[in-house]
Amino acid sequence: MRNFICCILAVVTLFACSVSAEINICENVVDGVFLDNVNDCSKYYTCMGGKAYPGECADGLYFSSKTQRCDILSKTECFPKCNGTLKFLSYHKTCDKFTICFAETHVLQKCADNLQFNSDTDRCDYAHNVDCVTNMCTGINDPENIHFLPSHRSCEDYYICYSGEAVLQKCSKGLFFNPKRRGCDFKENVNCTISAKSRNVLPYAKMPPTRANIPCPKQGSHFYPSPSDPAAYYFCSNGKGIVLTCSPGLVYDRTIESCRDPKNVK
Repeated sequence: MRNFICCILAVVTLFACSVSAEINICENVVDGVFLDNVNDCSKYYTCMGGKAYPGECADGLYFSSKTQRCDILSKTECFPKCNGTLKFLSYHKTCDKFTICFAETHVLQKCADNLQFNSDTDRCDYAHNVDCVTNMCTGINDPENIHFLPSHRSCEDYYICYSGEAVLQKCSKGLFFNPKRRGCDFKENVNCTISAKSRNVLPYAKMPPTRANIPCPKQGSHFYPSPSDPAAYYFCSNGKGIVLTCSPGLVYDRTIESCRDPKNVK
């Protein structure tokens, strides 16, 4: 079995990369949103035109993605540091990005195919199971230009952007949210076909990780597909390895090193 795994590793090493180098943190994020610098709480990025521009707070101040501004440390929520314990951390205000904190290293990841990171299960998931829209909300409140955003989960729900956060609203019974009119409307006037079903997320919630039974490279972060389970994969970081699994209905695609809908995997 070990020889077989080593053969698998030899083949997929072509696809393994030292993570996050090619991930654009501002992709799918509206202009004017500020994002964390995961390695330094006094620094941040500004998203403009789909590109990230670095910035730094004044001396003695720290950035908070929640408030979208620099402030004293007691009023900010710094991005958590890696202390050796395995953690999956949502990259606030991006919806589709997160970091795997393992072996004292932040490894930035991006969900593929319009999937979103589900902090309840620590996995990429279908948008209707997450319903994140904060990537479209800036910290600027303009009464003349209020942002109304449709829900991914329900035709009856929508969000209003306020101070950088998305505030959930619900239409009256029998009405759907109409993005064109930026308000609730009769169903026949709205093109909404969301048919999401509720599910029990407990079986997929935060479970203790399983140690990977493969030899991991001593340096760097790498991903490898499982030879026996299309929905599982190995994550190695600095010589340590664990087994991860995709959300129900998704499979691991080694070419982009991410979970995807099977119909998108060639």
